[in-house]
Amino acid sequence: MIKIKQNYLVKKRNVLNEMRTNDMTLQELRFLSIYLSKINKDDESTRCVRFTLDDFQAVMDLGRLNIDSIKKATDTLLCRVVSVPIENDKGKIIGYNSFQLFKDCTVITDTSTGGYVEIDAHDKALPLMFLYKKRYFTYQPFNLNRSGMFRSLII
Repeated sequence: MIKIKQNYLVKKRNVLNEMRTNDMTLQELRFLSIYLSKINKDDESTRCVRFTLDDFQAVMDLGRLNIDSIKKATDTLLCRVVSVPIENDKGKIIGYNSFQLFKDCTVITDTSTGGYVEIDAHDKALPLMFLYKKRYFTYQPFNLNRSGMFRSLII
């Protein structure tokens, strides 16, 4: 049974939502939503998030939980490259910056001591996830549907 609370709220910058057009899988979108729901956008020290293996399995929609399926899912997340537009002072896009969302992942599969997946945001991704005041929206992580769209509260 998934232990991630359904009343968690995701606060997500609009630029992160626009990434769904960059071929992010439903698994990746779900993971990013749950990750964002477990951090405090106003505190970068919350950047490293830990999921129980059961929660990770549910979020990533993995079948039978085994080390190969976990490794494939985490490797995919660590390889995800995003491109963020660079705007000039007039709001015109003049280029882009590409980087990975996540930099490090630890997996402990020993369920007798509490197996988990721990993942840390890449340093370059921090401005997308922390310390912003505008141009974001809020939604519940379980409002992500199969098409990657959200029922949201605009902030």
